[in-house]
Amino acid sequence: MAAGDGVATATAVVAAVPARKPRPITKESPIAFRPRPGTRGRLEKRAGQRSLSVVVELAVDAYLGRKVVDVDPSLRAALAAELSEVGDRLASIEHDERGVGRNLNQIARFLNTYREIPLGLAQELREANKIHERVLTELAAIRGALDRLVAAHEAVA
Repeated sequence: MAAGDGVATATAVVAAVPARKPRPITKESPIAFRPRPGTRGRLEKRAGQRSLSVVVELAVDAYLGRKVVDVDPSLRAALAAELSEVGDRLASIEHDERGVGRNLNQIARFLNTYREIPLGLAQELREANKIHERVLTELAAIRGALDRLVAAHEAVA
């Protein structure tokens, strides 16, 4: 049709919609705890010129297994032998616990598949309990060794 025959033509104008800005990352709310008596003093002593928040954050990162860069290299070197022994003991515990987990999964699979209790179940569970008791004893020994290391380091510092 020609433009002059009385029919209006419309042209569409498409405007670009601005992209929505991403939401800013909000910080998590603080974690509050009431330390045991003497903990604040020990933290302040260890903090030196740093704020307590920094020291607590480093401790939490270390607990969670995150890489902590702010560790004194001389302290790391002094504790390397003791900590490698602790690491070896923990690796042994992990191996034992993985074995117990596999055994319990096999028992659960058997029970779910056959809907009956195997004849040797009591013996299997006794063995698993023995391993767990050894693990708990070993963990208590590791905790004691770590506590002694910390106490010795704090006595020097």
